Amino acid sequence: MTRLWADHTVNALRRERTRAASTKFHVSTYHVVFVFHLHSATMHLSWVQFAWAALLALSVCAGAAAAPPSSAPHHVARRSFFSLECKGVYDASIFARLDRVCDDCYNLFREPQLYTLCRKDCFTTNYFKGCVEVLRQTDQLELFKTYIKTLHGADPGV
Repeated sequence: MTRLWADHTVNALRRERTRAASTKFHVSTYHVVFVFHLHSATMHLSWVQFAWAALLALSVCAGAAAAPPSSAPHHVARRSFFSLECKGVYDASIFARLDRVCDDCYNLFREPQLYTLCRKDCFTTNYFKGCVEVLRQTDQLELFKTYIKTLHGADPGV
């Protein structure tokens, strides 16, 4: 059951990432057009300089789009608590422990959307429960439920 859930989730996220990948070209094209517009409007660069500028813009766009979410500093901040629509009591250690489950799940499957879906609605989705099962931490599920109840402010229903 756990493996079936994991395969289904990973395949769904890969399909979603493939659909989203088509927009990366448009972003890169926009940056090249912007660089060209900047070139023709204000600076009179040679074509060699323009080619280098366009290549640099494309490489920066491609690098930013390909970077996984864990490459940025991972701050467990109070604003994350509110952005996840948590309405209970903020406790940094509890929040960090639940966030770690989602982070470990992301590191296992390397699907960026899985991290977001796991944390969604203050850790009350089935993705969080699935991550707990896949990470074989079901013995701590009751503890996680009390943590979620503290952060969420109501019975999590997980």
